[in-house]
Amino acid sequence: MRGKDKKLIIPLMLMIGLLLLFGCNSKNDEENNTISITEKQTEYLNTNNYDIVKSNGITETYILQKNILTEQPHNIIWGVQNLNPQDYLGKTIDVSSYLVSNHKLDSYGDKGQTHLWLLICEEEIIGGYSFPNNTETLYGGIYSLDGMTLEEITGLDFQTWSEDWMNKYK
Repeated sequence: MRGKDKKLIIPLMLMIGLLLLFGCNSKNDEENNTISITEKQTEYLNTNNYDIVKSNGITETYILQKNILTEQPHNIIWGVQNLNPQDYLGKTIDVSSYLVSNHKLDSYGDKGQTHLWLLICEEEIIGGYSFPNNTETLYGGIYSLDGMTLEEITGLDFQTWSEDWMNKYK
């Protein structure tokens, strides 16, 4: 190799090294964001003493609109939240699904587990809902994240709550 060629190889190697370094860092930042969202969810579930049996990832994404709040099952889902749905109108909601054990509803199903969904907005867990895991179809409403019924949360029977809810969000 001639002296001129050696002088070109060193800067070329440095450029390739820098490209690889910055390319990898960019990818790691993206992966870390994804991991951090998942870690928040796992930490949240563990903090509430739920044992994760299976994670199904994000199973639904929608932009919350008023009309969604009047449709089944979203009216019940938002009805069992301890938050004001109006604060989230126009925002993207991701729904992340899990199968957990050590939940209040485990004994209601024949599998000793509970389906649990987390509502996520702008990478923050804002609420969720649950339903017993059962071989056969169970009839009844959706439960809050911690297994409470709509009636327990609102203090109203379903008919009264439904009329009030529809008047509010129509």
